[in-house]
Amino acid sequence: MRKRAASDEATRIRLLEAAGPVFAAQGFHKAKIRDICARAGANVAAVNYHFGDKLGLYTEVLRYSVSAAVLDPGLITGAPEAKLRGFVHMMLDSVFKATRPAWYMKLVLQEMSNPTPAIDELVKEFIRPRYRLLCELIGEMIGQSRNARITQLCAHSVVGQARHYLIANIVIERVWPQFRFTPDELEELTDHITAFSLAGIKAAGKTRKKIRSKSAAWGK
Repeated sequence: MRKRAASDEATRIRLLEAAGPVFAAQGFHKAKIRDICARAGANVAAVNYHFGDKLGLYTEVLRYSVSAAVLDPGLITGAPEAKLRGFVHMMLDSVFKATRPAWYMKLVLQEMSNPTPAIDELVKEFIRPRYRLLCELIGEMIGQSRNARITQLCAHSVVGQARHYLIANIVIERVWPQFRFTPDELEELTDHITAFSLAGIKAAGKTRKKIRSKSAAWGK
Protein backbone atom coordinates (compact mmCIF):
# COMPACT_ATOMS: atom_id res chain seq x y z
CA MET A 1 0.00 0.00 0.00
CA ARG A 2 2.82 2.40 0.89
CA LYS A 3 4.65 1.57 -2.33
CA ARG A 4 1.47 2.29 -4.30
CA ALA A 5 0.99 5.61 -2.52
CA ALA A 6 4.62 6.58 -3.13
CA SER A 7 4.32 5.61 -6.78
CA ASP A 8 1.12 7.62 -7.18
CA GLU A 9 2.71 10.68 -5.60
CA ALA A 10 5.77 10.36 -7.82
CA THR A 11 3.54 10.23 -10.91
CA ARG A 12 1.58 13.23 -9.70
CA ILE A 13 4.75 15.30 -9.25
CA ARG A 14 6.06 14.26 -12.67
CA LEU A 15 2.82 15.39 -14.26
CA LEU A 16 2.98 18.76 -12.52
CA GLU A 17 6.60 19.35 -13.51
CA ALA A 18 5.96 18.21 -17.09
CA ALA A 19 2.77 20.26 -17.43
CA GLY A 20 4.25 23.53 -16.18
CA PRO A 21 6.55 24.28 -19.13
CA VAL A 22 3.90 23.10 -21.61
CA PHE A 23 1.17 25.32 -20.19
CA ALA A 24 3.59 28.26 -19.91
CA ALA A 25 4.71 27.90 -23.53
CA GLN A 26 1.40 27.06 -25.18
CA GLY A 27 -1.29 28.35 -22.86
CA PHE A 28 -4.10 26.40 -21.27
CA HIS A 29 -6.24 25.97 -24.37
CA LYS A 30 -3.52 24.91 -26.80
CA ALA A 31 -1.64 22.57 -24.47
CA LYS A 32 -2.27 18.86 -25.15
CA ILE A 33 -2.69 16.37 -22.35
CA ARG A 34 -1.04 13.64 -24.42
CA ASP A 35 2.08 15.80 -24.83
CA ILE A 36 2.22 16.45 -21.10
CA CYS A 37 1.81 12.77 -20.29
CA ALA A 38 4.50 11.85 -22.81
CA ARG A 39 6.92 14.23 -21.09
CA ALA A 40 5.98 12.81 -17.71
CA GLY A 41 6.19 9.19 -18.83
CA ALA A 42 2.64 8.67 -17.62
CA ASN A 43 -0.57 7.24 -19.03
CA VAL A 44 -3.16 9.78 -20.22
CA ALA A 45 -5.61 8.33 -17.71
CA ALA A 46 -3.27 9.46 -14.92
CA VAL A 47 -4.44 13.06 -15.39
CA ASN A 48 -8.05 12.14 -14.66
CA TYR A 49 -6.97 9.93 -11.77
CA HIS A 50 -4.91 12.62 -10.04
CA PHE A 51 -6.54 15.88 -11.12
CA GLY A 52 -10.00 15.12 -12.52
CA ASP A 53 -9.48 16.85 -15.87
CA LYS A 54 -7.26 19.28 -17.78
CA LEU A 55 -8.47 22.30 -15.80
CA GLY A 56 -7.82 20.46 -12.57
CA LEU A 57 -4.25 19.77 -13.68
CA TYR A 58 -3.75 23.37 -14.80
CA THR A 59 -5.11 24.74 -11.53
CA GLU A 60 -2.81 22.49 -9.54
CA VAL A 61 0.17 23.49 -11.69
CA LEU A 62 -0.56 27.14 -10.89
CA ARG A 63 -0.75 26.31 -7.20
CA TYR A 64 2.46 24.29 -7.48
CA SER A 65 4.33 27.14 -9.18
CA VAL A 66 3.30 29.90 -6.78
CA SER A 67 4.00 27.73 -3.74
CA ALA A 68 7.69 28.25 -4.57
CA ALA A 69 7.26 31.97 -3.89
CA VAL A 70 6.76 31.48 -0.18
CA LEU A 71 5.52 34.44 1.82
CA ASP A 72 8.27 34.69 4.43
CA PRO A 73 7.03 36.60 7.50
CA GLY A 74 10.66 36.93 8.55
CA LEU A 75 11.24 39.42 5.74
CA ILE A 76 8.34 41.65 6.76
CA THR A 77 9.58 42.86 10.16
CA GLY A 78 10.92 45.99 11.81
CA ALA A 79 10.11 49.59 11.02
CA PRO A 80 7.66 50.38 8.20
CA GLU A 81 10.53 51.20 5.82
CA ALA A 82 12.19 47.85 6.52
CA LYS A 83 8.88 46.03 6.11
CA LEU A 84 8.31 47.64 2.73
CA ARG A 85 11.80 46.71 1.58
CA GLY A 86 11.18 43.13 2.70
CA PHE A 87 7.98 43.03 0.68
CA VAL A 88 9.64 44.44 -2.44
CA HIS A 89 12.50 41.97 -2.04
CA MET A 90 9.98 39.14 -1.81
CA MET A 91 8.25 40.24 -5.02
CA LEU A 92 11.48 40.49 -6.99
CA ASP A 93 12.79 37.23 -5.57
CA SER A 94 9.64 35.43 -6.68
CA VAL A 95 10.39 36.51 -10.26
CA PHE A 96 14.14 36.46 -10.61
CA LYS A 97 15.48 33.90 -8.12
CA ALA A 98 18.11 31.97 -10.09
CA THR A 99 17.13 28.57 -8.72
CA ARG A 100 13.48 28.95 -9.75
CA PRO A 101 12.45 27.68 -13.22
CA ALA A 102 11.49 30.54 -15.53
CA TRP A 103 8.14 28.97 -16.36
CA TYR A 104 6.83 29.50 -12.82
CA MET A 105 6.21 33.22 -13.10
CA LYS A 106 5.66 33.08 -16.86
CA LEU A 107 2.67 30.87 -16.19
CA VAL A 108 1.34 33.20 -13.49
CA LEU A 109 1.73 36.24 -15.74
CA GLN A 110 0.01 34.39 -18.57
CA GLU A 111 -2.92 33.54 -16.31
CA MET A 112 -3.24 37.18 -15.30
CA SER A 113 -3.24 38.31 -18.93
CA ASN A 114 -5.51 35.57 -20.29
CA PRO A 115 -7.43 34.25 -17.30
CA THR A 116 -9.04 30.86 -17.07
CA PRO A 117 -11.43 29.65 -14.34
CA ALA A 118 -8.27 28.93 -12.30
CA ILE A 119 -7.77 32.66 -11.72
CA ASP A 120 -9.97 32.54 -8.63
CA GLU A 121 -7.66 30.01 -6.97
CA LEU A 122 -4.62 32.10 -7.90
CA VAL A 123 -6.15 35.19 -6.32
CA LYS A 124 -7.34 33.34 -3.23
CA GLU A 125 -4.13 31.48 -2.44
CA PHE A 126 -1.41 33.74 -3.79
CA ILE A 127 -2.41 37.28 -4.65
CA ARG A 128 -4.97 38.22 -1.99
CA PRO A 129 -2.80 37.34 1.07
CA ARG A 130 0.08 39.43 -0.31
CA TYR A 131 -2.22 42.26 -1.28
CA ARG A 132 -3.75 42.29 2.18
CA LEU A 133 -0.29 42.37 3.78
CA LEU A 134 0.88 45.24 1.59
CA CYS A 135 -2.30 47.26 2.18
CA GLU A 136 -1.99 46.78 5.93
CA LEU A 137 1.63 47.93 5.79
CA ILE A 138 0.88 51.03 3.71
CA GLY A 139 -2.18 51.87 5.77
CA GLU A 140 0.00 51.80 8.86
CA MET A 141 2.40 54.27 7.22
CA ILE A 142 -0.24 56.86 6.32
CA GLY A 143 -2.71 56.33 9.13
CA GLN A 144 -5.41 54.79 6.96
CA SER A 145 -7.26 51.47 6.93
CA ARG A 146 -6.11 48.69 4.62
CA ASN A 147 -9.15 49.18 2.38
CA ALA A 148 -8.97 52.97 2.19
CA ARG A 149 -8.85 54.02 -1.44
CA ILE A 150 -5.55 55.89 -1.07
CA THR A 151 -4.02 52.83 0.58
CA GLN A 152 -4.99 50.59 -2.30
CA LEU A 153 -3.81 53.09 -4.92
CA CYS A 154 -0.40 53.14 -3.25
CA ALA A 155 -0.31 49.33 -3.04
CA HIS A 156 -0.95 48.98 -6.77
CA SER A 157 1.77 51.52 -7.50
CA VAL A 158 4.31 49.53 -5.50
CA VAL A 159 3.38 46.24 -7.15
CA GLY A 160 3.36 47.87 -10.59
CA GLN A 161 7.03 48.81 -10.29
CA ALA A 162 8.16 45.25 -9.59
CA ARG A 163 5.79 43.77 -12.16
CA HIS A 164 7.26 46.04 -14.83
CA TYR A 165 10.55 44.16 -14.68
CA LEU A 166 8.77 40.89 -15.34
CA ILE A 167 6.52 42.11 -18.13
CA ALA A 168 9.13 44.26 -19.89
CA ASN A 169 12.09 41.93 -19.31
CA ILE A 170 12.77 41.43 -23.02
CA VAL A 171 12.47 45.15 -23.76
CA ILE A 172 14.73 46.08 -20.84
CA GLU A 173 17.42 43.77 -22.22
CA ARG A 174 17.35 45.80 -25.43
CA VAL A 175 17.02 49.38 -24.20
CA TRP A 176 19.24 48.90 -21.12
CA PRO A 177 21.54 45.93 -21.85
CA GLN A 178 23.90 46.91 -19.03
CA PHE A 179 21.29 45.83 -16.50
CA ARG A 180 21.66 42.06 -16.20
CA PHE A 181 19.45 41.19 -13.20
CA THR A 182 22.42 39.93 -11.23
CA PRO A 183 21.98 39.39 -7.45
CA ASP A 184 23.75 42.70 -6.74
CA GLU A 185 21.60 44.56 -9.26
CA LEU A 186 18.44 43.04 -7.80
CA GLU A 187 19.49 44.34 -4.38
CA GLU A 188 20.03 47.75 -5.98
CA LEU A 189 16.62 47.52 -7.63
CA THR A 190 15.02 46.56 -4.31
CA ASP A 191 16.53 49.64 -2.68
CA HIS A 192 15.40 51.87 -5.55
CA ILE A 193 11.80 50.65 -5.64
CA THR A 194 11.63 50.94 -1.85
CA ALA A 195 12.96 54.51 -1.80
CA PHE A 196 10.76 55.55 -4.73
CA SER A 197 7.71 53.97 -3.13
CA LEU A 198 8.33 55.47 0.30
CA ALA A 199 8.53 58.95 -1.22
CA GLY A 200 5.38 58.35 -3.25
CA ILE A 201 3.45 56.90 -0.32
CA LYS A 202 4.43 59.86 1.85
CA ALA A 203 3.32 62.34 -0.80
CA ALA A 204 0.10 60.48 -1.53
CA GLY A 205 -0.70 60.30 2.15
CA LYS A 206 -0.67 64.09 2.31
CA THR A 207 -3.19 64.37 -0.53
CA ARG A 208 -5.56 61.63 0.64
CA LYS A 209 -8.38 64.08 1.31
CA LYS A 210 -8.59 64.76 -2.41
CA ILE A 211 -9.35 61.12 -3.14
CA ARG A 212 -12.42 59.20 -2.14
CA SER A 213 -11.66 58.00 1.35
CA LYS A 214 -12.71 54.41 1.02
CA SER A 215 -13.17 51.73 -1.62
CA ALA A 216 -15.71 48.96 -1.52
CA ALA A 217 -14.47 46.08 0.59
CA TRP A 218 -12.01 43.95 -1.41
CA GLY A 219 -11.23 41.26 1.11
CA LYS A 220 -13.64 39.26 3.15
